[in-house]
Amino acid sequence: MNDGQITKTFIASGSNSEKALTSFVRCWEHGFVEAIYSPHTKSENFCAIEVAKNKLTKDFNFMVIDNDAASIQRVTEYFTHIKQVLSKVSILGIIMIDSIETTPNEELSMLCEKLAEVTAASFIQVNQCSPQMIEPLIAMYAHLYCGFSVNCLELQDLSDTLKSGYHFEASDVNAASIYELPFATYQAANKISLAANELSEAQGLVLVIISNKEFADLSILTACIDILKGYTHKDINVVFHTNIQPENSHSIHLGAVFNALRKDEQVDKTETNENTLNIPQFLR
Repeated sequence: MNDGQITKTFIASGSNSEKALTSFVRCWEHGFVEAIYSPHTKSENFCAIEVAKNKLTKDFNFMVIDNDAASIQRVTEYFTHIKQVLSKVSILGIIMIDSIETTPNEELSMLCEKLAEVTAASFIQVNQCSPQMIEPLIAMYAHLYCGFSVNCLELQDLSDTLKSGYHFEASDVNAASIYELPFATYQAANKISLAANELSEAQGLVLVIISNKEFADLSILTACIDILKGYTHKDINVVFHTNIQPENSHSIHLGAVFNALRKDEQVDKTETNENTLNIPQFLR
């Protein structure tokens, strides 16, 4: 058990990540998060950029980066400059945002290796998601060590679960009281199922229960977890965390990762099926 409340600093690079972080910070109600944006252009005067020492010297720094060459190169150079100014800064994790349209390539892999070398991050993970899903993906880490937790969920537990698949979906459901949290869990799971078509294909689930000091009955927490596991009909990794603070309302935050087909793979599969059926070209 822990009382959390540790400030997390998110460093964003890339248009999708930066927009999501801005929106996230604007709507976030639980405190203990700060935002930093890497410079948008590289120049000879790059090393003159002021470093936010009061933020980066904290122990909980994250990077959220669009998985494209420009964003990775920019934040790599930016962090090289940061390391020259602050020798003690550490990056606990890097979330690479791989858009649905992106296809893996060798150049990005090499850039990620360079980024890992420069930042010495504890982990780098790639999650594919639509732009509107980036914000709740950031929130998964923002809730960690944010308020009182009934269990000691480690950073690596959350990372390993989200790395078990690559397509990310999320759902938030509010509840009027603590007694409605199990039903809210069911609603959140159902919303993800509709968005991803098959929740049974989920490779990992992260359940965050947000509540206030009234949350004292562990049987409610157990019911939420049992409902979620029963809904999946599959023995998959489910991690849970609580963010309990006196001023919090009651809600469920659920995230899931899937090993879904990429768009280009779906097109190839469709074209193969059509050729097998000998469908005329003008009907394809």
